[in-house]
Amino acid sequence: MPPRKRKTAEATAPPQTNAPTPASTASSTPSSNHPNGMDRRSARSTAEKPAASASSIAKSTSSAAAPATKRSRTSKLSTSIAAAPAKSTSRSTKSAHAFSAHACESWFKSYSSDSIPNSNDETVEMDIEAIERFCNDIAVDVSGPIVLAIAYKLSAARMGVFSRAEWMNGMQLLEYDALLLFQCPPFPPMCSASHAPEHTQKISVDSTAKLQQKLPILESIFHDTAQVKDLYKWAFAFAKESPEKKYIEVEMAKGLWTLILSNKSMFRHVDQFMEYLNDPDEESTAPKVINKDQWMSFFDFSSSVGEDLSNYDESSAWPVMLDEFVGWCRSK
Repeated sequence: MPPRKRKTAEATAPPQTNAPTPASTASSTPSSNHPNGMDRRSARSTAEKPAASASSIAKSTSSAAAPATKRSRTSKLSTSIAAAPAKSTSRSTKSAHAFSAHACESWFKSYSSDSIPNSNDETVEMDIEAIERFCNDIAVDVSGPIVLAIAYKLSAARMGVFSRAEWMNGMQLLEYDALLLFQCPPFPPMCSASHAPEHTQKISVDSTAKLQQKLPILESIFHDTAQVKDLYKWAFAFAKESPEKKYIEVEMAKGLWTLILSNKSMFRHVDQFMEYLNDPDEESTAPKVINKDQWMSFFDFSSSVGEDLSNYDESSAWPVMLDEFVGWCRSK
């Protein structure tokens, strides 16, 4: 019997197949615990995909918004750079309109005496001839109401004289509203601070040109009851020959009444009162001097009593001068 051949290891080894390993079998076997036959790992991987997509969308949106943000910042920077010169211009304009004591004093000295021992002497004065030249330069009547308003604003103490102290202090306080950005002549009434306050600055007067722009406002004093009454009250002391006197001459009073109470719609009886004072038949009763009580009473009388005198009350504390005047009017 022939010897039996021994099988070699190669012959006896089972043929290799692509059979799955237990681990791979477990992973590929559908799980009965997850719907649609997906295992936990593949489900987790699938769930992460939308989140990754949303993150990429957010990144792309942020990248798209970045240029717009840069453009916005660039725009703001350009705007601020463009606005910078305007601020500088505003400051330089304010500086140009600021009061100059040196310019104001030079202006005063052009009318005062050339031989001033001390230019800072507060007692240095402009006399009547200098005031006439000054009025000629600003184109106003030396005997008109505007020069009286200027004297009032300077708080002048005497007629025909402006001291250096009155000039310097008064001109600095003599302010007017200047429209810095909107030029809108004539100066005031069409343009005022109330219309454009952000473009308005107070300017003090230190030259002829600046004072000429103030003239319409000075003229408006005579059409404002409160302002004209304050000027009227000041004018009594201004017109006195000396501070010690308690009255002014009637001729001086007549001239001031004509100037100050020139608005006929506000002040009645002025013309009639002038007739009464000039009536030769009333020479014995008409006053020769006017005291302060008579002066202030005539302002109240002319602004409150009707033209027909119907509301004049004789029992009120009117001066005798006005009782005589009303009797004279009613007798005519």
